[in-house]
Amino acid sequence: MKKCKILEIISALVLGSLGGPCKAEAMKRFPEAAELFGETFDEFACFRSAVAYRGEYVSLSESGFNVGASNVPCSRARDVVISWDAKTLDMHCWKECQFLQHVPFEAGSRLEWIGPSAFHDSALRSICIPASVKTIWEKCFEGCLQLLSVTFEPGSQLESVKYRAFVKTSFRHICLPRGVEFGVLVFGWSCVRGIDVGGQSANPCSGVYAGTIILKNVEIPNTLRTLPVGCFLECRWLGTVTFEPNSQLCILKKKVFAWSGLQFILLPASVEKIETQCFHRCECLHSVAFEQDSRLHEIEQWAFAESSRAQITLPNGQRYSAEQLNPGWTRPPELDVHRSES
Repeated sequence: MKKCKILEIISALVLGSLGGPCKAEAMKRFPEAAELFGETFDEFACFRSAVAYRGEYVSLSESGFNVGASNVPCSRARDVVISWDAKTLDMHCWKECQFLQHVPFEAGSRLEWIGPSAFHDSALRSICIPASVKTIWEKCFEGCLQLLSVTFEPGSQLESVKYRAFVKTSFRHICLPRGVEFGVLVFGWSCVRGIDVGGQSANPCSGVYAGTIILKNVEIPNTLRTLPVGCFLECRWLGTVTFEPNSQLCILKKKVFAWSGLQFILLPASVEKIETQCFHRCECLHSVAFEQDSRLHEIEQWAFAESSRAQITLPNGQRYSAEQLNPGWTRPPELDVHRSES
């Protein structure tokens, strides 16, 4: 009898040392050993757990708690049920979990955000994101090669999807709620072929298509004043970009067309500034020109870096190679473009 008690205490210590649901399980199974932890078992104060220490099934609940890497024995978790009162899924909480396939949420979920790399490189196959989620942080689902379905509950409050959130995933279509802001390369190198926002095809100028093979030809609306950072970054199949008449575009931010398949572009007269690495490593780019009456006054350093084939004809009629413009170029304010051309 004494020997059995000793074994129970050792078992409790082993499980308890793992923390989180394992500690709760230890206290539940060995209540006599609870004093070792200086507390008593309360299934409502601790994480609810069903054989959590075996990593087969975990149901998590604690009022207003965060699910984090230190709380969940995730390496062998298969099915995880997230309680309605969980507020966040913290960074790396199920990263590289090769047994996790589905993550259901209890009805009435209050989850506010899913943290960076939460499911990075996991075996997740499907997920329905609760309506309460406002932010999906960077690299959240990156490398989930088996992820075939991502849906959102009706009435979704999603506001932003951060950098590389769905990189290298396998679903073909996704429908996001209206008004979402996108980081750079959200769907880069993924299998996605259709992206809807608010029931309509996503705006190509929002940056949502960066890194995908969806875009081939794009027309920029005349109401747009700035092309955001990395807007068409790594759009390898992008061939031509045109602009609606009377364009108001003023600034091309950095890496707008970097690593893209762009071949030719005629920039509207309204463009005033081209930022660094805007056309970086556009290996297919052979010609960049400007409309008459161009207001261009600055090309930042390395705007055409490693675009070795590109020939740039400036508004004053002078032609440069990409290498010649790498140090940058600023038009003196007194330069009369029309006089130079004549």
